Amino acid sequence: MNASARRGLDIFERTGECTECHSGFNFTDEKFAGLGIGPDGQPPDAGLAGITGKRRDEGKFKVPTLREVVHTGPYMHDGRFRTLDEVLEFYRKGGKPGPRLDSRIAPFFLDAQAKANLMEFLKSLGGEGWQQIKAPEKLPQ
Repeated sequence: MNASARRGLDIFERTGECTECHSGFNFTDEKFAGLGIGPDGQPPDAGLAGITGKRRDEGKFKVPTLREVVHTGPYMHDGRFRTLDEVLEFYRKGGKPGPRLDSRIAPFFLDAQAKANLMEFLKSLGGEGWQQIKAPEKLPQ
């Protein structure tokens, strides 16, 4: 990693506390979390609650891996953010306040230089091999 990416890693781990959810070798805790988005849309997207039937799971979605994140937009479960810059801004503000916001999500300081460093770190999570992956012709129902 270059110096900017190393500074971005420090922001990722400390300032933004991103490792609360994006941890381990795949940069995901493999759990479900609420960002305050989901059930408020039309039609509402229940998230995990659509599978479990539990109200406490409303608006919870799988914490995605950050591997290859610069190549996998649009972002969020519903593609609401076209760029990583939009995603970082969403998290910088602390998600969308409300009853479905995970307690691990909180606002944090991120000026232009810090955002550039964090973006360099996210770019460093890429690798080779993804270029050969093809989208499935049909998704499971």
